[in-house]
Amino acid sequence: MLRWVWGIVFSLTLVIATPQMQRRTFVQHECGFFAGGSYYLGDLNPLGHFKFSKPATGCFYRMAISHRYALRMAFMSGRIAADDASSLEPFQTERNLRFSAPLYEAALTGEFNFVEYRIGNKTDRFSFYIFSGLAAYYYQPQAIINNQTVNLNELKTEGQSTAYANYGYSLPFGVGIKFNLGNRAGIALEWGLRKTFNDYLDDVSTVYKVTDIAGIAQNRTGSMRGNPNNTDWYSFYGFQFNFKLPSRRGPCYSNSSGYFKKIKNIKLSSPSIFLSR
Repeated sequence: MLRWVWGIVFSLTLVIATPQMQRRTFVQHECGFFAGGSYYLGDLNPLGHFKFSKPATGCFYRMAISHRYALRMAFMSGRIAADDASSLEPFQTERNLRFSAPLYEAALTGEFNFVEYRIGNKTDRFSFYIFSGLAAYYYQPQAIINNQTVNLNELKTEGQSTAYANYGYSLPFGVGIKFNLGNRAGIALEWGLRKTFNDYLDDVSTVYKVTDIAGIAQNRTGSMRGNPNNTDWYSFYGFQFNFKLPSRRGPCYSNSSGYFKKIKNIKLSSPSIFLSR
């Protein structure tokens, strides 16, 4: 239910915000890095937000096109994991599966600030914001079997004819709050979810298969292993530290009609050229 509430709130916010485009626009370039955590939601962790969190890092480039709107390109790196042994559900403790997977993401998202915000503006101290976009990700679910780390997709643990792809695309969205730290820097606290179209982030989706691999249960063939009707999610959350990139030009302002409101430092070296002879 929480997932659909997120989607509805975000969609309504965009509908409300779109007619209120900034009258003043400018371009400001920023770069920065991210430090925080990552986790996943799926068959081995159905509802535990922030459970099994692992460290995550990232870097990003942001282009602010107004006090309200910005575009962001980001690369994130983290790890997701879960373990049935920590669950209180009898089905999970009996199933007794676990996994861990490195996770990498490249994303393009749009941001909307609820109040005007720009690094270097003393009146723009902070703003809540939302974001959404499109991402591509790579992951590799792994487990320790017979004291060796193995890639689970290569084992075809559910009887797949071929190993499932360990990459895909997702729909990132989330919320945050950003603070202005001065003329050149800012900081933000952000929480984002990623809707995937993949049920194998944890290598669990359907039923057990016959296997001759030592260390894997042999007596569960055909019994339910996961729920194929629900796809997996993953999340990144943490702090962003961003810095305004220097520019030789000052910001160029315009209104929504497209004509210039402000042009700075225009000098004519020879005014006489405008005089008729």
